[in-house]
Amino acid sequence: MLAEETQRVDGGQVLVRLDPTDSQVALAHAASTLALSVRQVRQQAAAAEQSDTNIVSRQLDLQWAEGELARREPLLAQHAIAPEELREVETKVALAQAALQSAQRQSRAAHALVDGVPPSRTRRSRKRAPPTCRPGSRRAAPPCARPWPAMSRAATSRPDSR
Repeated sequence: MLAEETQRVDGGQVLVRLDPTDSQVALAHAASTLALSVRQVRQQAAAAEQSDTNIVSRQLDLQWAEGELARREPLLAQHAIAPEELREVETKVALAQAALQSAQRQSRAAHALVDGVPPSRTRRSRKRAPPTCRPGSRRAAPPCARPWPAMSRAATSRPDSR
C-alpha cells in the first residue's frame, strides 16, 4: 500500500502495487507460444511456396514428355522406330501427368494450412503491449491477450476526478 486510509491522494497517484511476477511469467510464456506459432505458420507458408515450384517443375516434365511423343509418333508411322519405343514415351507422358496431379494435390493441401492467414499483422490494441505481443490481437493470440491486462493491473491508481 502506498497510501494510508485517510490520506489525501492526487488523481492518477499509484495507491497499490501488486507483485507482477505471475503476470510476467504468464506473459513471457504467451509471448514464446506466439513466437512459436508465427514460426510454424512461416514454415508452412514456405512449404506451400515450394509446392507451387514443384507444380511448375512437373508441368515442364509433362511438356517435355508430350513433345517427345509428338516427335516420335511420325517416326513410328515411317517405321523408323520400334513400337516399344513409342510405348515407353507414352508411359513417360502418363507418369508425368500423374506426377503433376500429385503435385497439385500436395499444393492444395499445403495452401489449405496457410490460406487466409495474413503475412503480417499490423493492428494494435488500445494499450501498448510488450513488443513480443504486439503482432497479435485477442482473437489471433488468446494466450498473449490474457496476461497483458493482468500486467497492466499490477499497479492500481486513483481515478481522475472530473
